[in-house]
Amino acid sequence: MMLSVMAALINIVLDPILVYGLDLGLMGAAFATVISYIAVTAIGFYWYLGGIMYVRPSFKGFRFVREQISDILTVGAPNSFQLLIVPLLMIPENALVYACGGDTGMIAYHYSFYFVTLACIPSTAIAAAMIPITSAAQGQNDFEKAKLGFRYSAKLAMGISLMLGIVLFIFAGPLTSMYAQSPEIAPMHTEMTKALMIYAFVTVVISGNGICSAIQQSLRFAHYAMTISVFREILFLSFYWAASGISMDAIYWSVNCVNVITLAVNLIVTVRSVRTREKAYPPPAAAV
Repeated sequence: MMLSVMAALINIVLDPILVYGLDLGLMGAAFATVISYIAVTAIGFYWYLGGIMYVRPSFKGFRFVREQISDILTVGAPNSFQLLIVPLLMIPENALVYACGGDTGMIAYHYSFYFVTLACIPSTAIAAAMIPITSAAQGQNDFEKAKLGFRYSAKLAMGISLMLGIVLFIFAGPLTSMYAQSPEIAPMHTEMTKALMIYAFVTVVISGNGICSAIQQSLRFAHYAMTISVFREILFLSFYWAASGISMDAIYWSVNCVNVITLAVNLIVTVRSVRTREKAYPPPAAAV
């Protein structure tokens, strides 16, 4: 979670410096993203190799175990494909946004969403922590404990995201004013504030999608999460194509609509996945 927060904050600080201070335009935004991820990756490796993490890397006595490789790839392969295909689909999405709003629209669209990304970091961390805990419960043939972990994580993540979404909506103006210190971005402050106020409604929905995806991965249905993610990006393309001929407001609301639709699909798939996996476990022993 700390690394994710650092990446977002570095991005927020570097964007106006590179885009306007060094006059790099949209290429500056790309550089800011690359620099932020390189920086936090270096810090993460320092923590990991320095023994600060609980698990220390060691290849002593390492050997390939087919069953373990299969377990890892069951979740890792679909997740890797998802991480590959989603950024590729975002390229035409960004092209549609730029065609609709130009530089101003692109900046408002991206910069305002950074705050939503920050607000969703706690729920992302909760979802990531839930996977090993509920997976361990399933390994102990205690599916009731796994379901308890699913429910608790969902309530905690959604509750935090709801509160942070309210904060984003109320303080949208002061937050986006962080970008408006330079004369180049100052005229865009109103547009960024409007975008953030619209995005604030979907913070809890994005967190819900993340929790559903984590539950599917814990249940070894990672291919469902991957398919839904690709479906979401195709929806984005379709909505953006229609909205780009209307206005940037339509683009902002498209973000909300697509995430709501995705959550509805995610909830149906997740509930069915839980019920399917539950049938494979013995019923809990009756209390004496």
